[in-house]
Amino acid sequence: PDGSALDRRTTGTTRVLSDTGYPANYAYHTVQLTGLQPSTGYRYRVRGGRTSSTLFRFRTPPAHGSDEVLRLLVLGDHQILASERYERLVRAAADRVQARFGRRLEDSIHAVLNVGDQVDVGTLQHYEFLHFGKSDLISPFLPIMPLVGNHELDGSLGLQAYHDHFELDGMVYGAPSGTENYYSYQLGRVVVLALSTEH
Repeated sequence: PDGSALDRRTTGTTRVLSDTGYPANYAYHTVQLTGLQPSTGYRYRVRGGRTSSTLFRFRTPPAHGSDEVLRLLVLGDHQILASERYERLVRAAADRVQARFGRRLEDSIHAVLNVGDQVDVGTLQHYEFLHFGKSDLISPFLPIMPLVGNHELDGSLGLQAYHDHFELDGMVYGAPSGTENYYSYQLGRVVVLALSTEH
């Protein structure tokens, strides 16, 4: 928990993804955290080999059925790699949250809903430099829940790149979907149903 020593350790998996014309050493790392308490701040650091990240912080969502106010940041359609509009949007959103609530982003917002078209084409370059690279102001602190838009279907990998990056079939409320094209989850007393615009 926040304020305590970094006394827990967990490991994850690494998959090397490939794309025509892109470096063959594109490594994607996944770690699943378990045993976390609701509405609790946690600090973490990511290590891989001899590389270590700075210290980050996030807050877990409220317990199911909780009356805690739920705030979601809705973003999307930022698929232009050569544009700075997504960085400006993310910065403006973070500044607005700080001005409105006077607290850290992760203490004010519970999750980001990305409504699709987070890339222009489904290539590793677009995921690395557009979706993940331009989300780095908020992604260490908030979960980003993506949706499939029409642009995720284009490119050399198409929807395969989306499925390789987002493992969401475990996100279920009621009957599981078994696919990232549709998934659902509960935050506090709100159920979010995420639907692809293309399926």
